[in-house]
Amino acid sequence: MNDRQGDEQATPEELSLPSVSAERLDVPPSAPPSSQSSVSERIAPAAQLGRGSLRQRAVRASAWVVMGMLATQALRFASNIILAQLLLPAHFGIMLIVNVVLQGMRMFSDVGIRGSIVSSQAGDQERFLNTAWTIQVIRGVGLWLLICLLAWPVARFYEEPILTQVLPVIGLIMIFYGLSSTATLTLTRHVQFGRQVGVQLVGQTLGIVIMVAWAWLWPSVWAFVAGGIFQVAFQCVASYRLIPGYRNRFMWDADAAKQIFHFGKWIFVCTALQFFLMSGDKAVLGKVFTTSEVGVFAIAVLLCESLLQILRRLSHEVLLPVYARLSETGDRRHFRVKTMQMRSVLLAISLPPLWLLAVFGQPIVTLLYPERYAGAGPMLQWLAIGAVGTVVSMTAERVTLARGDSFRATVVQAVRSVLLIGAMLAGFKLAGPIGVLVGAAVAHIVDYPVTVWSIHRYDAWLPWLDLSAYLISAIVIATGIIIFNQSPF
Repeated sequence: MNDRQGDEQATPEELSLPSVSAERLDVPPSAPPSSQSSVSERIAPAAQLGRGSLRQRAVRASAWVVMGMLATQALRFASNIILAQLLLPAHFGIMLIVNVVLQGMRMFSDVGIRGSIVSSQAGDQERFLNTAWTIQVIRGVGLWLLICLLAWPVARFYEEPILTQVLPVIGLIMIFYGLSSTATLTLTRHVQFGRQVGVQLVGQTLGIVIMVAWAWLWPSVWAFVAGGIFQVAFQCVASYRLIPGYRNRFMWDADAAKQIFHFGKWIFVCTALQFFLMSGDKAVLGKVFTTSEVGVFAIAVLLCESLLQILRRLSHEVLLPVYARLSETGDRRHFRVKTMQMRSVLLAISLPPLWLLAVFGQPIVTLLYPERYAGAGPMLQWLAIGAVGTVVSMTAERVTLARGDSFRATVVQAVRSVLLIGAMLAGFKLAGPIGVLVGAAVAHIVDYPVTVWSIHRYDAWLPWLDLSAYLISAIVIATGIIIFNQSPF
């Protein structure tokens, strides 16, 4: 349930740092080769998108990402509380299963388009961008057709007949994702996020209005479906307004496609494995819990993910391109110092809220939600405990992809997947459904040595920083649980 390497945008599940250190982070952005057609021939030069030093752009980008995600999570949180009053836990449970399917489809078909555009020196070339967009469109249509085919088997597996209707309809968002302009990725490549944040917030707000109105008039899972489709459709259309004059068209350049698929050959396997890390517990609990219990679990997931989504977005949109630009200098000491500074800030901000959730999960749920959702309290505590391990690793491991080492990223995901599945199965055998959550929390912490293996060769391992984060977290959480008598068992 913890995204650590994904390239994907958020699914409709998400609908209802201070900036990194600025000192001496002044690595110039790489320019596209002049020998090939560049996107600058059709829009303002790429240098204008990346105006200012990398330091300045990282600071601005961090501010935009944090402000955008805070607003996003505030909207999501408020809408979730309102919808919890209007809908039943079973409605949330069905939608959680739907999102597991959608996320699985996208991650099992990830060919690394996002990472290719962000990190490749050809990422500003028109032929490269249009080829990537063509692949993206084909993938989107293919995913929708696949979801239609899987609707009946999934409904049978989870014993929820309504999934045969919901999945083909909500699956339309895959087509809209595929048709979205690569302008969003061009802006990400140049660490520019202001316009993207605006589009996302407007789309989310409109989607929430539709959800709440639908739930008020016709309380059912279709409220989530209607709002989710409208949000993604709006963002797709608006993506073509992000950069004036920027247009995508169908094109196939063999060299560009080869480069994208070469980069994505391990990303494909990596993200397929990552599905088990992000949604393995949800997929398992969707089968062993009743639909209503799954809906209660969905509430716990939202509360914990509200924090992780901010860090995840910052990791995707800022850390990856910044790490990539820093690595181009070849100065390993400078790279290590900047990594220490950025990770220290991120950990200092991310961990304390998790401590609060791990200790006070039960009273928080009691305060905010109707009594029928009370079971989300202990679930939230275990999710927050496991999220400590996620935060520590997430802030470090983007280094491997920034260096173009998708093979190591794949190995990491493979080992983590095995650990997670094994821990969840062992937990279920020993303690039943709640044991699945305990096992998942343990797995997200004990997989730390795999992260160390993946980043050690790049001088990105900071043992004292990581050890301090784990040790302080353990002391604070254990002390809080004992003093306030808030056992998650």
